[in-house]
Amino acid sequence: MTPARPESDPGAAHKACGDWPAVSVIVVSHGRPDLLPRCIASLRTQFHRPLEVIVVADAAGLEALTGQDDLKLARLDLPNISRARNMGLALAAAPVVAFLDDDAVARPDWLTGLMAGFALPGVAAVGGHVIGRNGFSYQWRTRQVDAQGHAVDLEAGAGPVYLPIPDRDHAVKLEGTNCAFRTATLRAMGGFDEGFHFYLDETDLCWRLHREGAGVAVVPGALVHHGFAASRRRTTARVPLDMTEIGASTMLYLRKHAPPGSHAGALARLTRDQHARLCDHLRAGRLDPGQVNRLMKTLANGIAAGRGRCPTPAPTLGEIPAFKPFKPFNAWGRHEAQELLAGRPWQKKRLFQRASRLAEQGILAHVIILWPDARFHRRRFDARGFWVQEGGLFGRAERDEPLFRLVRFSRRVAKEAQGFAPP
Repeated sequence: MTPARPESDPGAAHKACGDWPAVSVIVVSHGRPDLLPRCIASLRTQFHRPLEVIVVADAAGLEALTGQDDLKLARLDLPNISRARNMGLALAAAPVVAFLDDDAVARPDWLTGLMAGFALPGVAAVGGHVIGRNGFSYQWRTRQVDAQGHAVDLEAGAGPVYLPIPDRDHAVKLEGTNCAFRTATLRAMGGFDEGFHFYLDETDLCWRLHREGAGVAVVPGALVHHGFAASRRRTTARVPLDMTEIGASTMLYLRKHAPPGSHAGALARLTRDQHARLCDHLRAGRLDPGQVNRLMKTLANGIAAGRGRCPTPAPTLGEIPAFKPFKPFNAWGRHEAQELLAGRPWQKKRLFQRASRLAEQGILAHVIILWPDARFHRRRFDARGFWVQEGGLFGRAERDEPLFRLVRFSRRVAKEAQGFAPP
């Protein structure tokens, strides 16, 4: 892939975002009513204004949001993430739509970062990076994907905003839990192909953008934390429960984007990779041999189903105006209204109470709890409206740090506080 083109003046990029003042954030949810309110709470801490939040969820998810009257809501009980996203897209009234998963939370400057990407010429879509469940390690950075759906890491470009220039055989890979699009562009393309019920849905969209020659920018500092929560298809340990949709979506993707002669090899690689993943769970004691065989059969059944599954983009989306007016969402985060709270484990209850009160006043708190040992650190968002980092005074936060390091309390607090500071 051709080297990325840097943004030479990121400050100018932020200023140019005045042309795109409003964002519609779309959150889809199915089977996770306990996690959805935390996701929405993270959006209330956003620095960017104005925004509206659209939630497409099943009955339990909508019930979990009772009383939050500043949301646009739509009900979908069918577990089809592409259809849910299209429903949200039809409700969007802003010139930019952004997507966030229900098991993810957004850093306060997430939307500010994504919007900077649209200041680059020709950009129709922008993505950020994704942090894993420990709050430090990356799940995904910038990636590229080929016509067989195989994704690999792409070397980051210079600067806080950059525009990877893809070659003919690769598209820039956006992550569905951290991406944004010009609303008009996405509608004109027909939205998401509803034949992809949950797997490769955004990857299919990336290839369609690639064919159109649309620019896709990346903002590494536009971060979301993604938990990989349990669903009807996997456990909390990421053990698959059913692989039918992986097979069906892969087959549909190949039929749409890959030369027919490459299908057999791509399916063989998929089968190999998924079997290796199951064997890892088998060795860890999370599966038994019978379960491995059963899951591989669901993968094969899905591939067979995908051979007959029709692509189903929504061709009328480009003609649908937002049939509900823009609905301002009560986001209260501000760069200038943040407070750092740090203490020992026995002070945690008091610090959390203080952080919760600050959130009620529209002040974003970051709480650091340091234990007198070397336990690993974790960073998370609390649904009451504040961020928490907890770990040992002498322990490791980033993976490249030593397992043990002598340090004073004040110095360790100062170091970890840098991780909360906005760019």
